[in-house]
Amino acid sequence: VTLSEDLGSVDLERALAQCGEEVLGAALETLAAFQRCRWDDCPTPPFDAAFFRRELAGFEEQVVPAGHAGSGPIAAFLDDLAARLAGHPYRLAHRDFHVNNLFLRGGRVLAVDYQDMRGGPATYDAVSLLRERAGGARLAADGAWRERAASVLEWSPGWEVRYLECAAQRGLKVVGTFVRLATAGKPGYLRFLPLVRRRAGEAAAALGAPEELLGLLRPRV
Repeated sequence: VTLSEDLGSVDLERALAQCGEEVLGAALETLAAFQRCRWDDCPTPPFDAAFFRRELAGFEEQVVPAGHAGSGPIAAFLDDLAARLAGHPYRLAHRDFHVNNLFLRGGRVLAVDYQDMRGGPATYDAVSLLRERAGGARLAADGAWRERAASVLEWSPGWEVRYLECAAQRGLKVVGTFVRLATAGKPGYLRFLPLVRRRAGEAAAALGAPEELLGLLRPRV
C-alpha cells in the first residue's frame, strides 16, 4: 500500500528565506515527535560502529590522498570517531533531516525521504538540520539553536561533545558524498561543498583531529 500526499513546493530552505529562522522551531517540534517513536522494531538495522566507519570510507576514497587512506593518523581518528558514535544514546533517526527534505505547510513542518530511518544517535538529525545545506548550515555557529534543540529534544548531559562527534562524522561523510556526486556529473552539489567542508573541519578540530585531516578540509585558494 502506498499513501501519497502533496506537501507543496515550500521546502525549509525557501521557508527560511521567506519567513526567517523561527521556522526551525517548527522543524524541531517535528523532530521531537519523530524521536518519540520506537526505533527497535525498524526493518532497517540500527547504526553501529562498522556502519559509521563504512560511511567515512567514502570520505577517504574521495578526499584523502591514496598514501594516507586506510592507515595512519587520519584512519585512526576515523576509527575512533565511529566507535564513539556507536556509544551514544539512541533515538529514531530520519537520517537525512536537512532543509531540502522538510516542507512547510499550514504552519507545520513535514518530512519526506525517511525510508532509511533507523536507530541512531539522538543528536544525529539535529546536526543535519543545523549544519547542512544552504539554509541550515549558516546557523551552525549559533549556539542558541543548539541549546534550543537540546531542550526540545531532551538530550542528556554531555550532549555538547556528542553533538560535535555527530557533526564531524556526518560532515565528513557528506563531503565525500558531494565530491563523489560532483565527479559523477552532478555539479549542483558543489554549491553546498565549501560550507559543509568548513563546518566539518570545525567539528573535527574541536575533537582534536590530526593536522593531516584538517588540512584536507580547509578552503581551497
